[in-house]
Amino acid sequence: MALMELQRESKTTLADILVNDGVITTDQLKKCQDEQDKSEVPFEQAALTLGLVTRESIANSLGNYYDVPYMDLDTSNSICDQYFCKFHVNSPPLNSN
Repeated sequence: MALMELQRESKTTLADILVNDGVITTDQLKKCQDEQDKSEVPFEQAALTLGLVTRESIANSLGNYYDVPYMDLDTSNSICDQYFCKFHVNSPPLNSN
């Protein structure tokens, strides 16, 4: 990846990613920023507190942004499900037994 791409990406905020991914609207973004300023918490925590996002929606949006597949390991039936392993890891799935 070129240096210019890295610099451009580093200026993108989580708020930008969530708005661009359609997780929150610009009006909701403003509410989050107000909560963030009032409570002196990070943007993510303000959005979670307001109930506008979930940890999963944040992780999914970040995965989309960085082109990395998101897999919830808490709800997966195995350590590495077959689809994920076949198409993203190129290794056989592990048996959770």
